[in-house]
Amino acid sequence: MKRVIICAVLLAVAISLSCYSYYKVTEVEKGIQERMEAFTQPLSEKDKETLGMRADELESYWDQQESRLIHFVRHSHLDVITTGVARLPELARGGEFGEFSAEVANIKRQIEHIIDNERLTFTNLV
Repeated sequence: MKRVIICAVLLAVAISLSCYSYYKVTEVEKGIQERMEAFTQPLSEKDKETLGMRADELESYWDQQESRLIHFVRHSHLDVITTGVARLPELARGGEFGEFSAEVANIKRQIEHIIDNERLTFTNLV
């Protein structure tokens, strides 16, 4: 009987941690999406300065959030996003708008991948 109770407690802890990590990841994803939506107008107007400032804001936000996510998410996924976010301000200031857009799309794809991995499914728990 003790083993059944211990197994039930461990399963409850695993599910709780999974729900918490999914909540944190979706919270960060919303913050990043909001900051990336701010790129739309300066990107269409090819405004280097505004785009650079918005990219700096995203970079500082990501730096704060990465230390929280590092406990839940694989480091390799975070490294790809960190590299992309670090490139954005310089790409914006350099006028590399095509490369900037590609990097934003890559960051979005990586975040979606992280969300899929953190979703509470049986395969993610095992």
